[in-house]
Amino acid sequence: MQQLPLNSTTRTLQMVHEQFEDSSNHETNEQSKEQGPYAEKRKRVKTLMSSVHGRKEHKLIVLNENNQHIGPTDIVVVELGSFLGTLARNAPFCPLNVFNRRKLETKEDMWKYIKGKYDIPDAAKRWIFDSIANAWRKYKNQLMKDHFQVYENDELRMEKRLVDVPESQFRDLNY
Repeated sequence: MQQLPLNSTTRTLQMVHEQFEDSSNHETNEQSKEQGPYAEKRKRVKTLMSSVHGRKEHKLIVLNENNQHIGPTDIVVVELGSFLGTLARNAPFCPLNVFNRRKLETKEDMWKYIKGKYDIPDAAKRWIFDSIANAWRKYKNQLMKDHFQVYENDELRMEKRLVDVPESQFRDLNY
């Protein structure tokens, strides 16, 4: 794995870079299991988008009249959408214990990070942040449903929490 330079010295971007390095080193057991008639069904793993987080060049984004991304190709559109989803699940950029996304202090850092990966007009900023907010709400809701509400006490919840969710943020999900 090569070391990636940071464009900014803000603490949030440093934490994002460190989290990306940690997540790219994880291996999934689903790939190594034998596939037989009684083997466990392969489960989907969450998208890490390491190809986007690790790249240095910018990809062009074309907008429509509503400032939504439409091109230049469908592949780039899908890639950007998945990339925004990874930012929504990123604890330094979108902490789970912030209850009003409009009060996020990391928006400018996030916008700089996105602009570092894509050549995207400033007119798309509102649509980009709406997309991230929708993905963040969906992720938070799924965490509550799958890892919080199914356990009867905090000890079990903490034992079963996802490793990429900071403990302090996970505790605050219920409040």
